Amino acid sequence: MADVADRCATIDPADLAPTDDRDLLAELDERALAIRSVVAACRRATWSALHEETGNYSAVARMWGVTPQNVRQAIAAPDRPR
Repeated sequence: MADVADRCATIDPADLAPTDDRDLLAELDERALAIRSVVAACRRATWSALHEETGNYSAVARMWGVTPQNVRQAIAAPDRPR
């Protein structure tokens, strides 16, 4: 995906405009959202497993440099926008 984004940066902006056949920037947006979703699911599963082991949101938060509230919210409300 990064390679495609790098190539887009060298293309004439007029050539990136959507056509009837394709919208390259929209495709990149979709890919980015899909990757974001996979990363969020992985983070949620990891934090959830660590919370089950430690029983402590603060301990998990310290490992990632986030707040205990971030960990609680990611585990308790997985569909909540971040």
